[in-house]
This record gives sequence, C-alpha cells and structure tokens, in this order.
Amino acid sequence: MLEMYRYALKRLNRESAQVEVIIAEDGHQALNRIRGEKRFDLVIADLYMPVLDGFTLVRKIRANPSTQTLPVVAVSGGGPDARREAEESGVDVYLQKPVRFVDVLTTVKLLLKIRS
Repeated sequence: MLEMYRYALKRLNRESAQVEVIIAEDGHQALNRIRGEKRFDLVIADLYMPVLDGFTLVRKIRANPSTQTLPVVAVSGGGPDARREAEESGVDVYLQKPVRFVDVLTTVKLLLKIRS
C-alpha cells in the first residue's frame, strides 16, 4: 500500500507541484522523522500502524508547538468509532478505506493548495 500511495502522490510532480514522498514503516519511525530536521508539509497516516498507532501519532503531532498546525490525513478501515477518535485527535481529513487514488490526490491538493 505504501508504494501505491507513493506512486499516486508522485503523479503531482507531473502537474504543477514538486512533491517528495517519504515513507515510514510504523508510527514511531514516522514521529521520529517528523521531529527531525526536515520540514514536512503534510502527513498521511494509517490509524492502525504498528509500534505507535495513528491516533497517538496525531496527538503527539498536535501537542508539539512546531508541528501542531501540520496537516494530517488519516486513512482507516475502522468504523464510526475510529473516525470519531481520529477527529478528536486532531486529523484534518479522514479517508475511509478502501481509498481511491483520486481522493488522496484531491485531498493533498486541497490541503497543500496545489492548483491543477
């Protein structure tokens, strides 16, 4: 799935944006990368990642002043409870699995203000 997201997001490079996609294998690795020196413009996180789940990842992003406004898209196959918890955690957009690539691209363009 990660490679499919990467492929879909790289399509934005053919349009008007230059997008670099960085993948983390789990929530802990994602948090370490977000806290690193590189500045991120957007996070797409599965809510049920190993090691550190997406709910906790989002709460930690929102708790840090340097990342609290970082746009976060949650992707999940969970039901209404997962959506509710994700929204309470502070996600900007919740995408229900199965996610269509067009929905991912539309969401990313909207959050990053990319024009087609």
